[in-house]
Amino acid sequence: MNQIVKMIFKKLKKSHLLLVLLAISLLPYIYLAFFAHPIADDLIYASKGEFSNILKLMMTEYMSWNGRYISNFFVLINPINHSLILYQLIPVGLIILIIIGAGVFFRCFFKEQNLKASSLLNINLLFTLILLGQLPTIAEGIYWYTGAITYIPPIAFTLLYFSLIYKYMNSKWLINKHAHFLGMIILLFFIIGFNEVHMLMLLLFHVTMFIIAKNTENKWLAGVLLITAIAFASIMVFSPGNAGREAHFENSHDLLKSITYALLQTIRFSAKWISYAPLLLLSILYIPFHFNLAKTSNLFQKSFWLKPYFSLMLLFSTVFLCAFALYWSTGSFGYRIMNTAWFFFLIMWFVNLSVWCNHFKSTLSNLTIPNNIQNIFFGIIWLTLTFTHNGYGAALDIFQGTAERFDQVMAERYMIMENAREAEENYIYFTPITDPPHTLFVLDITGNSNHWINIAYPLYFGMPEKHVISSGQQEY
Repeated sequence: MNQIVKMIFKKLKKSHLLLVLLAISLLPYIYLAFFAHPIADDLIYASKGEFSNILKLMMTEYMSWNGRYISNFFVLINPINHSLILYQLIPVGLIILIIIGAGVFFRCFFKEQNLKASSLLNINLLFTLILLGQLPTIAEGIYWYTGAITYIPPIAFTLLYFSLIYKYMNSKWLINKHAHFLGMIILLFFIIGFNEVHMLMLLLFHVTMFIIAKNTENKWLAGVLLITAIAFASIMVFSPGNAGREAHFENSHDLLKSITYALLQTIRFSAKWISYAPLLLLSILYIPFHFNLAKTSNLFQKSFWLKPYFSLMLLFSTVFLCAFALYWSTGSFGYRIMNTAWFFFLIMWFVNLSVWCNHFKSTLSNLTIPNNIQNIFFGIIWLTLTFTHNGYGAALDIFQGTAERFDQVMAERYMIMENAREAEENYIYFTPITDPPHTLFVLDITGNSNHWINIAYPLYFGMPEKHVISSGQQEY
């Protein structure tokens, strides 16, 4: 048996072996998707109406709750209205969407390297696994439809958008120049309409792009895209619903608190992300790769036209602005906002590496990493991606059975709700979830039947006269 294993490993090239290992690391995230269940907001939005009323519902949301003119559409057509399996396929689709977005992005920027398909796919999977592994809340970010559909698609679309801009600036059109430009505008409109923090990040990107390009031949493109981004952002910012939503948060618009707490969160999350072992090891491996890129790419050779300290400021600004926007608008903190911060931090981290590699070119350009050291690095990267942070949480949910038990509890609740249709008793009792999974989203009902989470169940099942309550908890 050992000889067979050794023979297989000898025949596998290093890139192919890494590809197999990365695919194995991704499987738990995909497997867990089939234990996800609709919770809280999912049920509220699903109960609001059928697809035929979607435009009316979107306008109501825009006028009364928020200005997310794109994500509101997807939130309101929650797949749970069609089938549970469709709901559970959404996380799988979102992971695949990230891989596709990363594939287009890296193929675009690394094209001159003539990388093999297996090597490019390894880069895509590494990026996806690092992103998933350190998401501040993977439960809300991937497995809870309402949160995931608001924050994950714009991540993939932003990767596509950056690729289109790069191609346009290098006169590599899709179809033709005008169609390519129109595609960028449509994609920009689409991305900004998903959520406020993505809107803020793209405004920061376009302001930076305009500053860099104002004395170059691309200044008109940078100017037009900046003006367009501001126009699309205005649709969201000046939505009547934003004012209506902020009225529910008493501690919003506290400038001193927003700045102070955003700075603290910037320190907290930056320290956590920078110390992430896979990111640190990949950063070392990236240094010689950068100098290979710089030989054929003007973008990497010119450090993205960024000064070192300005680039560093942009890196930490991604975290600060996301946290500030949250504290300013609500006065409190929410982890799913930081999922977006982590994505932009990750992109800016490698941009910074290129900038600082060029700054210390005389010292770093001759760095070579022996193959055996590379193999050790990739081994450690794989182990830490698979068995630490969100990878560890996913493994626990599978092997400790918490995901399966959660699935059983939720299936039992659906049966209880269906049986309650014919019952005279108005109170419906649910067994509380005592060992929630680490990875899947759980926002359990309370002992108060008037709590909005409790109300969500009878609304969704079409029994608004019924009252759901957690068994063993006193009504208050």
